[in-house]
Amino acid sequence: MPTASPTKALQRLERFGLLGAAVIVMLPLAGLALAYAHPIGLIDAPPIHSERLLFATVQTVSLSLMVTAASLTLGSLFAWIQVRWQFWGSSLLTRLSILPLVLPSFLLAATLREGFAPLGSLGALLGREAPFSGLGAAFLVLTLSCTPYVQLVVSAALMRLPAHAEEAAQTLGAPPSKVFWQVVFPALRPALGFAALLVVVYAAADFGAVAVMDVPVLTYELYQFAGRGGVQAPLIGLVLIGTIVPMIVLGRRLSGDQSRTQLSYGRTRYRSRRPAPRWGQLVGTASLLLYLLFGLVLPLSLVAYWGLTLPLQGALQRPIITTLIVGTLGGFMSLLLGGFPAVLVSAQPKRSALETLTFIGSGVPGVMIGYGLLQLALRLPDNPLRALAEGGGLLCLGLALRFASHGYAALKPALITQSQQSLDAARLLGAGSWRIARRIRLPHLAPALASGFLLSFVAIVKELPISLLLLPAGQTTLATRIFDAHDDAHLGDLGAASLWLLLMVLGAQVVLWRWSHHEH
Repeated sequence: MPTASPTKALQRLERFGLLGAAVIVMLPLAGLALAYAHPIGLIDAPPIHSERLLFATVQTVSLSLMVTAASLTLGSLFAWIQVRWQFWGSSLLTRLSILPLVLPSFLLAATLREGFAPLGSLGALLGREAPFSGLGAAFLVLTLSCTPYVQLVVSAALMRLPAHAEEAAQTLGAPPSKVFWQVVFPALRPALGFAALLVVVYAAADFGAVAVMDVPVLTYELYQFAGRGGVQAPLIGLVLIGTIVPMIVLGRRLSGDQSRTQLSYGRTRYRSRRPAPRWGQLVGTASLLLYLLFGLVLPLSLVAYWGLTLPLQGALQRPIITTLIVGTLGGFMSLLLGGFPAVLVSAQPKRSALETLTFIGSGVPGVMIGYGLLQLALRLPDNPLRALAEGGGLLCLGLALRFASHGYAALKPALITQSQQSLDAARLLGAGSWRIARRIRLPHLAPALASGFLLSFVAIVKELPISLLLLPAGQTTLATRIFDAHDDAHLGDLGAASLWLLLMVLGAQVVLWRWSHHEH
């Protein structure tokens, strides 16, 4: 009996994977559609006027553009100092400037708001009379959170720029400013574009910082209407989708252009760091010190002071255990959801629909994923499936959908670099599929699997809106405990929960660093 060729089998598997990915990505949208067609809620929500919706949209776009401009400026400066300039303390300062990535935006916002409040430790010292909140405060917090992403992307691009083009221009008498704008900047443009769109999407989708700072953007408005009846929440969700999804698609296209630009350089000699000019030393040192003061020193100092000196309102054992369980289960599920399309795309590199769907699902704001899945859970019949969904099944699914791109990004490079000669040699020696997977594939993929899981784990334990909307009744994570402690002004709980969350994140980062060195 004729059997299907491997190519046809792979095509069928790809179609099945594409259909499955589309269904999973569409689940939150299906929840939005059901909420719009058949709204349910404990109380009827007041109508949302077009002026309020327009104002929230303008606030979202304005905040995103402001944060993008500031983060792009600071991150590019820090990347230039890291790769091209050298002055006293520059290496240490640029390494420390990456560390604010560890702090969730809502934690950074809560510490700065409470610290600079009129009765806060810093607010009283400075004599502040107004609360530290609003658009300007959210702009500061999101800029502090997003700058490391720009620094990482731009520094990676700078390190891959070959030296010969710049040296040739200098030999021909071109001044440094002309060399930068006509040689360096065009080569960096794809990386700068990708970093800018990454920050735009991050700022537009953020919930924690804007919720703590009371900024009426689309994500915060959606959360406020999530537990009420009417069509207001799904309407806000649709506007949010229409704002963010096009930016995600454009971001993926620019990411591909960046990869081609970097790989085209090949193996060549790169420029070394040189002493910075006097003005560069002053500007670089001042900007790095101010950034580290607000983004790292003050938040960590306040968290340590509150957590170690103020009394707790309740025990933290259950939130710690719940956070570990949710992070572990969600990490494995995100690795599964991201690993399956990574296997298919690595086998068929020209088929990028699965990759696009994976990143679209991960780019949808967490508050919208949580709301859409919540609406599906409310409409399930009273059976074991609903019990599973309300018991944490939909929570893990929502977290896996939100962070599937982490597993995908970790696994795809490892799958592409798998040696085909070793696989063919093993088959010629009579090894079966199971033995090849156990002896060749798994050892090669083990560091990438560990990295994908740990990256997902770190992101999941810091996730706030999905946990707020989908956690089983009576359960709390460290992230939700921090959010509630800020609302209740329980600074002891805020500080202690923050310390435990940071300890988890740093522990996972240390393990990830060890695995990355093992993989190298």
